[in-house]
Amino acid sequence: MGDIGNPAMAARVMRAAHPDPMVIAIHSSVITTGLAVGTWAGGLGIDAGYGLTAPPRIGLALALLGLLSLAPRAPRE
Repeated sequence: MGDIGNPAMAARVMRAAHPDPMVIAIHSSVITTGLAVGTWAGGLGIDAGYGLTAPPRIGLALALLGLLSLAPRAPRE
């Protein structure tokens, strides 16, 4: 799902933004960075002694943080 080669996701990004090669480059870079950070965090969990149950739990925490970023902001007064 989080693969930079996903043509459906790339097509959706291109429809939402102006068709510019930089849009796809940034999109691919963000996904690759997310994959690297998730892998690094999972490795830290295993190395800290939490075992092989750490990566799924860390992945869940990161996914929840990502969903939280979509929450509407409180209006400023």
